Amino acid sequence: ERESTLHFHRRKEKADAAADRLTGSLRYTKKGGEKHRYISAIAADGEKTLDTLWKKAKKVYAVTGKHGIAYRFMACLYEKLSAADASMTVCQTPLTCTHTEAIFIEGEDVLFAVCDEKTAERADKTVNGMRFLRKKRLAEKRTGVRYAERCCEMLKTGALTALREAGALHAKTEKIYGAHIDFSRIDAIGGRILSEIFENNM
Repeated sequence: ERESTLHFHRRKEKADAAADRLTGSLRYTKKGGEKHRYISAIAADGEKTLDTLWKKAKKVYAVTGKHGIAYRFMACLYEKLSAADASMTVCQTPLTCTHTEAIFIEGEDVLFAVCDEKTAERADKTVNGMRFLRKKRLAEKRTGVRYAERCCEMLKTGALTALREAGALHAKTEKIYGAHIDFSRIDAIGGRILSEIFENNM
């Protein structure tokens, strides 16, 4: 147990050292002001990801790695950037608020983002999170890990299917209501409310 704990700390130290190197190269020309945004979502027509921050960034670091290790390294980066009082936009995943999938450094225009192998090809540099994993320990637990990942994928697929069906029913319902709504009356009521608001506040 002591050996296992020591090995974990060594791996954590390796991840921290890598995060130190990456964040230590920044100038931090803009301080403070942490914002939280979503760049991905799960919608009725599937998973969506915005590329707004990718377009805005001058340099992109892709953080890769299976079994949640990419998110662990993003947590290391966030810790270092917070300590430096960096001005940043932090993007959590829509399903797990403790998982950060992207951090954009304001003033530096640098983006750190969790990516799969295909998306990582668009980045300027790649940080392979798998080197921070204990491979021997992972091999020992591989069967359990694969089972958990299959269960997770099945649940996610089922949820997406249900959401897609709900979206289709919602669209049909809107079509029925839409055909029987007098939108001119809605516009008139809306205009009257706006007039009252501005009259009372001017």
